[in-house]
Amino acid sequence: MKIKLLSVFFLITFFMSDCSESVITNEKSQKEEKYYVLIISIPKSGSHCLGNLLSALENKHFETRGHERDHNNILPMITEIKAWDKRNVISYVHMPYKTSEADLFVAHNIKIFFIYRDPRDQLLSAINHFKDADRHIKTLNDKIYYYINTRSYNAFGKDIQPGVYGLYASFMPWAFDERVCAVRYEDLVGEEGGGSEEQQTETIQRVAAHLGKTLTDEEVELVAKKIYGGTRTFYKGQIGRWRELFAAGHKKAFKENSAGQLLVALGYEENENW
Repeated sequence: MKIKLLSVFFLITFFMSDCSESVITNEKSQKEEKYYVLIISIPKSGSHCLGNLLSALENKHFETRGHERDHNNILPMITEIKAWDKRNVISYVHMPYKTSEADLFVAHNIKIFFIYRDPRDQLLSAINHFKDADRHIKTLNDKIYYYINTRSYNAFGKDIQPGVYGLYASFMPWAFDERVCAVRYEDLVGEEGGGSEEQQTETIQRVAAHLGKTLTDEEVELVAKKIYGGTRTFYKGQIGRWRELFAAGHKKAFKENSAGQLLVALGYEENENW
């Protein structure tokens, strides 16, 4: 499901107020100007799955560690990206959007891939991942409320607005920068993760095109087998798990947090009557 056109206006108005061993042979891409690859993701949104895909396409390996950077100076991070590339490493970062930083990435010929997922499933994955940090909250019921309304992240010295809406408001402008290849987790994982083969194939081809590559059907099939799971931080990864765990009160809190509008804008719901 793609982001609706009317919803794009909503998102731009509210959010922008400030792809292991390669199975691909592509001689044309080898002759083009040198480029670098960076994955940017909302925490617990599938950066490893996208890393698996890009590793296969680029004949590199994906490191399950992110970049450290000075919030006021992105140049050391760019130097690090280039250094890691020499070691055939594709890396990722959880990084809120900033136009000037996106401009610098492009100026240094860094191809950006951004991945996001249904905020309700992202929330549950984050609860599992950060369980030690959130020990003071005893029950899953209370943790869901905490993540909807209160949980805040600190990204590179910058405090992000609390709650799930604040998190997405900081990151989603990456999806509307035309220089970025934005990927939905649900479209990437295929049938193994609860998605569809058709959406996965389209997404693989789109990611490859951002790298200047064109894949045959056979290459797409080989690459698809490498995407899902396979890392130490990967949990269940199934689409729609929130339906098993969200009570009526959680749904109500989600909608009151403005995150209900977010779901409609991103195309995860037709309206707020879910």
